[in-house]
Amino acid sequence: MEAALRTIHLWSRFVNFQQDWSGPDFQQRLREGEPAFRLSAEALSRRLVMSEEMSPEDRTKFSTSLNFLQLHRQALIKEYATGHLDVLELRAEVQSTLSISKLIELINSGSDSHFDGRRRFEAVSMLDIATFMLAIDQDDSNKNVGRDLNRLLELLDAHLFASESRTVTVWTRHDPADHYRVKEVSAIDVGFTGSQQNVRRNGITCRQLNTGGLVLVHERSKYSFDTWRKIQRQLVENQSDPFLVGDRCGIKFVVPSKSDAHALAERIQEIGARIGAEVGPFQGNLSGNGRMDNGNKLSSPFFRAIKSQVVWGPHSYRRHYEIQIVPFLDYFSSRFALNEENHDLYKLRQCIEVFFPLLFPLRIYGINWRNHKVREPLFRAKTQQLGWSVKK
Repeated sequence: MEAALRTIHLWSRFVNFQQDWSGPDFQQRLREGEPAFRLSAEALSRRLVMSEEMSPEDRTKFSTSLNFLQLHRQALIKEYATGHLDVLELRAEVQSTLSISKLIELINSGSDSHFDGRRRFEAVSMLDIATFMLAIDQDDSNKNVGRDLNRLLELLDAHLFASESRTVTVWTRHDPADHYRVKEVSAIDVGFTGSQQNVRRNGITCRQLNTGGLVLVHERSKYSFDTWRKIQRQLVENQSDPFLVGDRCGIKFVVPSKSDAHALAERIQEIGARIGAEVGPFQGNLSGNGRMDNGNKLSSPFFRAIKSQVVWGPHSYRRHYEIQIVPFLDYFSSRFALNEENHDLYKLRQCIEVFFPLLFPLRIYGINWRNHKVREPLFRAKTQQLGWSVKK
């Protein structure tokens, strides 16, 4: 997909479709008091043509993409806007169909009431996003992403890991004066002496490296909905090539220390040279300041890691992988800290800044995602899930 997503003129077609319900013209019509959302005849015609050009097989695949989209949309609300669940749920007519023909019928029906306008908005936005997801999957299928990640893991089994895994315990001491970031990490299977206040006990299952040492391994694949989301963020950030998604296949390694991170990076580069993979330099912010990913304006400079792009596979099919290496201290801070370093709070910021205004615009759903009275309860609910007793 990496090469194909560089074909901007092709993928821009789907972004242009989205402009019909999210772009400046749409926003202007709403500000001017348009009674209810309605597509122009030209915009509707473009979707009719697209639908008529679909083969029966494509229609079946569209239904699968639409079903995945419905599930992911609902999961996003439950995870990051659960207090608004009743307001944001799809209208029943949209939720109950997996047919592109039925969605087009809903887009072209109804009165000028707000209720019917919202139903039309939901029908066209779901149609367009599901079509975008279908194109992503046809270009580089979810099946291929999973297959290729498994191939990389099998390769690492042969060259990097010993055969056995090991469940260990790591204790982390958190600093309440610094947003409960991790102040200290214990030795593996050895806790702290003295006060256990603000100490967490973390059980993790690690792989044993064949050179000694332990590493926690997390798969980081992006399937079609996650890929669509990343493209939307990159569009908002005006990145030069917003359709380039280089981390559809990814692995995160979590190691005890910074020195272990650098040692593992060197080991991966050695293995890459041996097997004919192209391993880019490991870059990040383990040393110095700044964000690990300078292109991601929503990421936190407090989260420290290194990452590399790896290109590996038969010459006829070279897959891009992203490998990220994180020390224990930063990994556990990204799970339990209460500042922007926390990964769940980072994803909530993405939702509020990018995805919710797109999927649930103010003029349709009546929720102003920029308003602190809306944002603060969402962050408060998410921080409460982390289990710290925080006085307000």
